[in-house]
Amino acid sequence: LSGDNKVGFWQYLPKTSYPKYLGDRNMKLLLNDVSYLKSSIEVISGLIIETRLSITKEGMSIISNDPANVAMVIFKIFSSTFITYELEKPIEVGIRLKDISDILRKARDGDTLTIGYEEPKLIFTLKGKTLRNFKINTSDIEDKEYKIPNLQFDYEIKTKSNLVKDAIDTCDIIKDDVGVRLVGNPQQLKFQSEDSNNEANDTIKSDKDTEIKTEKEVKVKLSKEYMKHIVEGSKVSDDVKIHIKDDYPIKVDYIVPDKIDLSFILAPRIDKDD
Repeated sequence: LSGDNKVGFWQYLPKTSYPKYLGDRNMKLLLNDVSYLKSSIEVISGLIIETRLSITKEGMSIISNDPANVAMVIFKIFSSTFITYELEKPIEVGIRLKDISDILRKARDGDTLTIGYEEPKLIFTLKGKTLRNFKINTSDIEDKEYKIPNLQFDYEIKTKSNLVKDAIDTCDIIKDDVGVRLVGNPQQLKFQSEDSNNEANDTIKSDKDTEIKTEKEVKVKLSKEYMKHIVEGSKVSDDVKIHIKDDYPIKVDYIVPDKIDLSFILAPRIDKDD
């Protein structure tokens, strides 16, 4: 996204340089359930083309922003998700997410996944009724490291991820941005898109599945195209947390405890006359 009426994410995002990955590394990471990694990488690759992949004793992680610097992705699959997690030393390599996503899409029900590394290639082995091996090139890292910005939000909403996805789908019939509004009395989270002729809106009400607590009305306008990618996180987790503040970036968290953390930070859209 470009143009005077867009706020680039870079203004919220400090950067520092970091070194290339270091020499030869050996590892063996074994998953008996490929679905968490498969769905996460599929969602992330909708926004990120190339990124730095970090593998440490804590897990495998990605922190990156999209090419337009409008959105940030923060992802971690914890070492506890793997049934085998053997790693000599930390690894940092550059990868094309689509390459990994294409491989993971080939996983069948019941397949296990083993990930290894022989410089400069990551090795993926899918084992089930057949044994399939894939090797993909990695790259040196000479770009900037993205640090997670210290954002202060006013409110947090907890709800079901499919409800938020349905709300964005509802608003998609209008070819414009989506407004997100948090209101009280009664506590509601509203999604709305409109143009000169049409309007679409969807309201999520506070109930046993949705926790909304607000003392004032909060509004933020967002890119609907970006939100359409972000709400695909419903493939990862049934639950979602939304962190919000007036005309401020929004943060969306999909968490599976002890397995996956997947978060998105999206810059607001600001009209020229605001």
